[in-house]
Amino acid sequence: MQAGAIIFGCKVELSVTARRAPGAPPLPPEGPLPLPTRAAPAAISADRMRGALWGMFIGDALAVPAHWYYNRDELLADYGTITGYTQTKETMPGSFLIRMSYDAEPGSKADILHGEGSKYGAGVPYHFHPRLRPGDSTLNLHIVRQLLRTMSANGALDNAQFMADYERFMLDPEAHNDSWADNCLKMSFQRWADADGAKTLRECAIDEAM
Repeated sequence: MQAGAIIFGCKVELSVTARRAPGAPPLPPEGPLPLPTRAAPAAISADRMRGALWGMFIGDALAVPAHWYYNRDELLADYGTITGYTQTKETMPGSFLIRMSYDAEPGSKADILHGEGSKYGAGVPYHFHPRLRPGDSTLNLHIVRQLLRTMSANGALDNAQFMADYERFMLDPEAHNDSWADNCLKMSFQRWADADGAKTLRECAIDEAM
C-alpha cells in the first residue's frame, strides 16, 4: 500500500507491503483501521504516520528540560511537574559536561556546535540544552527533520543527497542552537576534518557503542 503525509511542510511517502505470518490472524481490510493490538497487525495510514512523527517531535521538545536528570527530587526542585514546553535552566545538578571536552577547532569541519563547545569542561555544570527555547527541537530531531525534507524534495530516500544536505546543515552556524551533540556525531565530523579531503563524511561515520 502507499501512504503519504505532510509533516512540517514535507510530503512523505511510504510503501508498505503487508505479509501474513504463519498462524497469524487474517490481514485487515482496506479502509479505516482500529487501534492495533498484539494480535492484529495494522497497515500504516497517513494519519498514523503523521501522528507518530508529531509525537516524536513533541515528546523531544517536552523532554528537553529533563534530559539527563537521574534524581527525581532534583528534577522536581528545578522544574516541578512538567506539563508543557519549558525553558531550561542554564545549569543542572550532576551535569557531566563539566568533565567532558570538545576539541573541534572553531569554524572547522569538525565544529558542529558553533561556539557552544565552550561549555564542555568549563568548570560549570551547564545544562545540555540551555539555549533551546520552549518548544525547540534538539539537534537529533533537527537531523530527522532534515531527512524528511530531503525525502520530500526527492520523492524517496536518496542517500547521497541526504549526506550532502546533512553536511550543509551541520556546518551552518544558523541551523540549530543546541549545545549537545552525541559522540558519534562529534567523532565522525572530527575524523572527517582530520582526513583533510581524503575521505567523505560518509566514510568517516562511526557506530557509537551504547
